[in-house]
Amino acid sequence: QVLIVAVTARMANRFYRVDYDFSRLARVALSVGFLYTASLFLPAGAIWISITAKILLVISYPFILYGLRFYHPEELVALRNFMGRWWERRGRSGSGK
Repeated sequence: QVLIVAVTARMANRFYRVDYDFSRLARVALSVGFLYTASLFLPAGAIWISITAKILLVISYPFILYGLRFYHPEELVALRNFMGRWWERRGRSGSGK
């Protein structure tokens, strides 16, 4: 199967070239590997503690990517704009207007 995938990828690349950013892919793989390894060490006791710890791991994922300098500057600008609009809408909906 690996050979079939490699040959198919090679042939497809001749017709439509896709330039992968392997450093970004490596950062994703590194962060996912770290989070998975960390999840193996979570306590298996109370269900609420386990769920809370796993949620915290999931929430930490974008911050780990940020620490690894994964995001391009324009992606950070888009995220800030999105969060600003979201926060603005959230504030208006909660004000009772």
